[in-house]
Amino acid sequence: MKKTILAAVLSMLVGLLSAQDIYVYSVIGQAERQENGQWVMLQKRNQLKMDDVIRVADNSALSIIDRKAEKIYSIPQTSSKKISELIAAYKGKQSYAANFVS
Repeated sequence: MKKTILAAVLSMLVGLLSAQDIYVYSVIGQAERQENGQWVMLQKRNQLKMDDVIRVADNSALSIIDRKAEKIYSIPQTSSKKISELIAAYKGKQSYAANFVS
């Protein structure tokens, strides 16, 4: 019984520690996230997950902030892509979020 409870608590802690801290920083125009087969408009401060699928309309832009990594990613018009794919495309590029996140 104790081992089962300990295993459950440890698995919850691992999930919390590996969770990303990603939020919508700003939306210019139209950006959406796919939820249950529907497209839902993104708004400032919406929390995102790495496996969320988003799209950004023509003449629009989306900025997301990764608070743990202290990075802001500016995403121009794009078709349906996962957040993890979009962030991977920016790997190694400079971010100025450290000026805004403390």
